[in-house]
Amino acid sequence: MTRYAPNLDPAVLERLRECAALFAPDFPQAKPAQWAVVYRHGP
Repeated sequence: MTRYAPNLDPAVLERLRECAALFAPDFPQAKPAQWAVVYRHGP
């Protein structure tokens, strides 16, 4: 599968980061990251 990744202007990337930051508290990554080893290697 070929993925298309456009070259975006730095200002556009900054606006995307700002938008994502608004939702970041609703999707914490720390807890899933702690479980990644268990998922990968099993109990």
